[in-house]
Amino acid sequence: MSTLCVNGNEQPVIEIKGLRKTYDRKRYVLDNLELKLYSGDMTIIEGKSGTGKSTLMNVIGLLDDFNEGTLCIDGIEINKKTKRKYSIIRAQKIGFVFQAYHLIEAISVKENIMLPFLYSNINVNNDIKQRYDKIVTDLGLGELENKKVALLSGGEKQRVAIARALIKDPKIIIADEPTGNLDMENTKIVIDVFRKLREMGKVIIIVTHDISIATSDDKRFYLKEGKLMLC
Repeated sequence: MSTLCVNGNEQPVIEIKGLRKTYDRKRYVLDNLELKLYSGDMTIIEGKSGTGKSTLMNVIGLLDDFNEGTLCIDGIEINKKTKRKYSIIRAQKIGFVFQAYHLIEAISVKENIMLPFLYSNINVNNDIKQRYDKIVTDLGLGELENKKVALLSGGEKQRVAIARALIKDPKIIIADEPTGNLDMENTKIVIDVFRKLREMGKVIIIVTHDISIATSDDKRFYLKEGKLMLC
């Protein structure tokens, strides 16, 4: 199923080499990208609108293809041979958090969090139930789990979206403008959650315009004209 990508003594969770992406075969939206992210890395990717941030997020998240180069996710080389297994790798390794939440407002917090299991063959066993209980407690959602999402604030909805991303215990969390709709108080709550996840060894990738959320401990990159530059 896989080709291992090796890097010295420690294997990167995400490794990109010479990656290029074009939609029209004239202009490269992503041009010769190089990136290595390890367990516990929190990475901020900045850039103006239209510079390819969402494309990069979709490529790393296995929602979009690329034209040239190498992408490895947790030691698995992503190529034509593994393409048919993208959905399995994505479901096992990657959790997504979106600015627009992508929740179903007519159902409860608990039902939204458990949605990733709705169309899978995974049985909700005691381990998953215990993980659910811990996530809900850690995110302060215990008193809200039976409440319909339509009745929640923006900050509460984002915490539900994070909980849903975590329920399958992925190694990688990709967040697209996760604080874009939040006030300062809820922004701090959400970013604090991501920092706790980093301490647990998760790889966190945040695509954002908001550079204020970054600290000196984070890896920061700026995407411009298809190039990923270290800040």
